[in-house]
Amino acid sequence: MSFFPIYLKLNRVLIIGGGEVAFRKLTKVLEFSTNIRVISKEFIEDFKGIAKEYNIELIQRGYRRGDLEGFNIVIVATDIELQREIFLESRDKRVLVNSVDSLEYCDFTFSSFIKRGDLVISISTGGIAPTFGRLLKGYIQNLLPNSIESFLDKMGDLRRELSKGERRMEIFRRESRDYFSKNFK
Repeated sequence: MSFFPIYLKLNRVLIIGGGEVAFRKLTKVLEFSTNIRVISKEFIEDFKGIAKEYNIELIQRGYRRGDLEGFNIVIVATDIELQREIFLESRDKRVLVNSVDSLEYCDFTFSSFIKRGDLVISISTGGIAPTFGRLLKGYIQNLLPNSIESFLDKMGDLRRELSKGERRMEIFRRESRDYFSKNFK
């Protein structure tokens, strides 16, 4: 069964693990939040620079029961036994877990995504064909006009300036149709 695509507000994120896989997950999460804590016995060198740049909390020790408290998202990039332990601990809490090696210990998965300002397009093959997903991502990126961020900024300004209602919706429809007709042929 496929995972349902959903966009979440990331309040506080906990990453367990300090290796290459944990670092890749961190770089994806940084596109959406910097309120991140990472716990690991050891960290690859890349963590130190990025932690300083984004004020990410690094805790150098092993995971302890209770470390999930106060987090709404947990990413576990460690051995399978710890993935299982953390997943089971999370069941009686309001914490979503991603275990990088095991779908059975996941509430969510990471998709490939394109982010241009507020526009986020996610692509998932459910883990079946990641190379295809990456190629499709590149194809879609090449289709997007360079002006898309500024267009969405303009739409955001209009949303804040105009009162809710049919007039605002008509302006949004007109502006969006005009943008599409000029930029997507």
